[in-house]
Amino acid sequence: VDEVALFRVLVKHCDVEIVGIKILTDEISGLSRGYGFIDFNDGESAKKALGQLTKQDITIKERKLVFDEPVYYMPQKMYSPSENVVYVSNFPRNLNNYEVE
Repeated sequence: VDEVALFRVLVKHCDVEIVGIKILTDEISGLSRGYGFIDFNDGESAKKALGQLTKQDITIKERKLVFDEPVYYMPQKMYSPSENVVYVSNFPRNLNNYEVE
């Protein structure tokens, strides 16, 4: 799945402007790793979008997408990269764009 296909799904469920989407992929296979990040204009927009997206049952190929605040775990500490980013996960690795619509 690519960023454009995921964007088309998310704009149907969120009335906050999405600035960008980054889906992480495996460098060798090119397949999605099943998670990514949604970027918004500011922290307030991200929180509003997170509230809207978590209340809805957005599924792709019978898998419910999971939305959360991004938190990275490092040895001995935790930090969030940006307050205007929402973490999205649980989409299938071998999904093609036509199955997202």
